[in-house]
Amino acid sequence: MSKLTIDQRRRGLVNVQRLRTELQSVMDSKKIERGVGKCDLNSRISFRKHK
Repeated sequence: MSKLTIDQRRRGLVNVQRLRTELQSVMDSKKIERGVGKCDLNSRISFRKHK
């Protein structure tokens, strides 16, 4: 792990963050499909705006 260069480590971190946001959007869409509620959609929109 320590053998990685700073550039590789940074690239890995970016990949992790992108995967995390993808997972979040998938989870959110599944919640909406299940009909958890419109408040979920609203919080998701505001969550996206903060980024």
